[in-house]
Amino acid sequence: MLWYGTAMKRLLMLLLILFLCACGQVAKVSAVQETAFPTAAPTVSPTAAPTIPPTPVFVAVTKAPVTEVPATPTPTATPEETFTPQPSDIPETAAPMVSSQVVRQDLSQNCTFRCSQQDVSRYAFTDNNLQSSTILAEGTTLSYAWEATISPEVLYLFAYVLPDSFTIIQKDDQDAVLSQEELIPERMCSQVPLLDGCRSVSITCNGRCKLNALQVFGEGDVFPAKTVWWDEPKEYCELLLVSTHFDDEILMMGSVFPIYAGDQHRDCAIIYTVNESDRVRQMEAMQGLWEMGVKREPVVLSFDYYSMNRALNNNAKGIYKKNDDLATMVGLLRKLRPLVVVTHDVNGEYGHREHIKTSALVRRAVELASDATYDPDSVKQYGVWQVQKEYIHMWKENPLLLDVKTPLTNMNRRTAMQVARDAFAFHRTQQKWSVDVQNRKNPIGQFGLYFTTVGPDSGINDMFENVIPPAEPQA
Repeated sequence: MLWYGTAMKRLLMLLLILFLCACGQVAKVSAVQETAFPTAAPTVSPTAAPTIPPTPVFVAVTKAPVTEVPATPTPTATPEETFTPQPSDIPETAAPMVSSQVVRQDLSQNCTFRCSQQDVSRYAFTDNNLQSSTILAEGTTLSYAWEATISPEVLYLFAYVLPDSFTIIQKDDQDAVLSQEELIPERMCSQVPLLDGCRSVSITCNGRCKLNALQVFGEGDVFPAKTVWWDEPKEYCELLLVSTHFDDEILMMGSVFPIYAGDQHRDCAIIYTVNESDRVRQMEAMQGLWEMGVKREPVVLSFDYYSMNRALNNNAKGIYKKNDDLATMVGLLRKLRPLVVVTHDVNGEYGHREHIKTSALVRRAVELASDATYDPDSVKQYGVWQVQKEYIHMWKENPLLLDVKTPLTNMNRRTAMQVARDAFAFHRTQQKWSVDVQNRKNPIGQFGLYFTTVGPDSGINDMFENVIPPAEPQA
């Protein structure tokens, strides 16, 4: 009977093994079935973006309440260190351009380059990177020379720190002087037409200089997309945006310039109230503006919370200070003569105290710019100026919602949101912060009509609705 018991144990063990194998096969088949026929995730119906209906009741001038500054404001993210991005990092997106215009070709690489200062290469001035500059001592001379097979038409230069003047000499193929002139630059970028028969051009710095770009271009109507060129100021500007810091015009109000400067080719200007005294940040801002289609050189002021607050308090008490921040802003409005003004939320978007004061300063300056009794000096210099419309970011009354999702014809079919993101990509020093242009708390397309002299908006969401361009000056 011992052998019988042993046999039964072996049989039971075999049956158990067979049972476990069968269970394993079932598990494998089940796993295969789940892999071959995955369960579909439930479909969530997309929710349409909310739209803000127009308000039928309109008040010509709406006074914003004075907002208390929060005890612990959230500062704008500004890293302490700076760095120079490589040219390969610059987005390849093109600036808006009329199709019939001919783009100038950069001929610098086809020329012989020389510099009297040691260790200065051509690449430093032809890399299309305004965030890098070369310090040139007083008396430094740079030159380009070329063969008759190419025909440069213009010398282009961009200097972050301008010398007292540049001496520019053009020569022919016999080294005879065709022209010699003193260029006193008033802006960071300048262009010098090259004469017929010119085969070389030299530029001497009459003073210390920080030079970002020095290139020669062929014939054409416009510079390449990455070559920043600011247009000459006109009699008036169509739209002025007043931003506190470099990049607030993108992160807070980033729909404005892609639509009106880039797509509609309107003459737009910008004022930054707080100068961060950082060359890299300024160059980032300039390239970001250029990406959005802005063709006017920005105005960079040196206000801060305390100086703006003092100016507003003095004005509220009836005290006039000739050179304070409010008088400066009024003078700029009279000088730039904008038809439409756009600025920050009255509450500083997320409570930033400098945003709050910039908004308050601009609102008061718009009122005073047409008052001939305020700041007689700027009245004498520029005359008074009446802004026709003023829009405030996130102002709840008389709302206007700019479209950030529809592709823009003259911006390579990018949406305003995409253009704003491409522009913010130039702000290299800010990329370490978790910041995105798409911010539900600070929607870049949401504004409200705060002031108007041309009537209410009808709801078509156009800042230039009813705006009347000034009469053209008589010849």
